[in-house]
Amino acid sequence: MSAPLSAAEPTDADRPHGQPRPQAEAVEPASARALRALPPPPPAPPAPPVAFDAPVPLDAPATDAATQADEDLDESPPATADSPEVHRAWLQRIRELRDAGRLREARESLAEWRNRYPWLAVPDDLKPLADPP
Repeated sequence: MSAPLSAAEPTDADRPHGQPRPQAEAVEPASARALRALPPPPPAPPAPPVAFDAPVPLDAPATDAATQADEDLDESPPATADSPEVHRAWLQRIRELRDAGRLREARESLAEWRNRYPWLAVPDDLKPLADPP
């Protein structure tokens, strides 16, 4: 048994000869059909967490990491320009300049060293640089 036709739908007898029968739906392009057949893409990965430290209230107690860092610190102060280590390092650099044949730079550096530390004696091996040529 066929479904009854409504009066609004034309039948084959109502269409002029040679005219194609109208289609109920538009033809879907092959590319659209292919896209519908593909599975949906995977969801995007989550954004990485923001890397920053949360503010700590001033009256908050010290954390274990902060306490450990304080305990690991050396009690001696950092080297200053007046420390013997700095004096020796500067003199060693003057020797390196001299040994590399950069006599003008070695003399200028020694002159500056003498200006900053007039109370220190020039080492014997650098005295020839202290005297003008």
